[in-house]
Amino acid sequence: MKYIFINLIFLFAGLGVAFAQNLSLSDESGALNNNDYVYIWGDSGLYTLMNSHLEVHNNGSSAISVRVKKAYVSIIPGSSNTFCWGACYDSSTYISGDIISIAAGASNQNDFIGDYFPKGHLGQSTIRYTFYDNTNPNDSVCVNVVYGATPASIEETSPMVEFSNAYPNPASSIVYFNYTLRSGSYHAEIVISDLLGGEAIRQTVPISGSRASIDVSSLTSGVYFYSLKINGEPQFTRKLIVKH
Repeated sequence: MKYIFINLIFLFAGLGVAFAQNLSLSDESGALNNNDYVYIWGDSGLYTLMNSHLEVHNNGSSAISVRVKKAYVSIIPGSSNTFCWGACYDSSTYISGDIISIAAGASNQNDFIGDYFPKGHLGQSTIRYTFYDNTNPNDSVCVNVVYGATPASIEETSPMVEFSNAYPNPASSIVYFNYTLRSGSYHAEIVISDLLGGEAIRQTVPISGSRASIDVSSLTSGVYFYSLKINGEPQFTRKLIVKH
């Protein structure tokens, strides 16, 4: 009987290790509980972009290779969404291709961004993002991000009709953007900045054009952000990965 009892102790101890939750999340407001809800609000304008930024923590004693998947809890028809984890993916991608290693006791502060585009549609869309150990999916943590689109408070006056995500992303030499802008007398430009906000590249976007290209070969490998600015006012900010 003693031996059976001892074996049971080791069995439950092993199960505790197997199902240990080593991953946790936080945002700008602080630590998040597993399956928490985070609320992000913006107007329902045609050109509105909402962002969620999450920090992923490895509380374990060894490195973890982390992957991300998204799932729709509820979604407003006509809206769209994308996310970045290492690479940035289109709206049809639900599981990240990239697997990012987080060292023991370390955090990943920059690689995850969730983007939501209401495209003129009111209401709340809830998207669950799950971060998990690629070799042990039971070690996971998730958060439900509620993107709430409220009525636009002012008339849409932006000259931006459409502006695609950067591609390829990650980029090694040339990055491209497809776009359509209303004709008019204004100045449009793309500004690429590093993680500290320092400007790396600034390039004018021709109003009458349809595709812009920027040479990023001079930038060191890493995470950057690019913004479209109209008369100096940012219309959106998105993530760009440079890998050589």
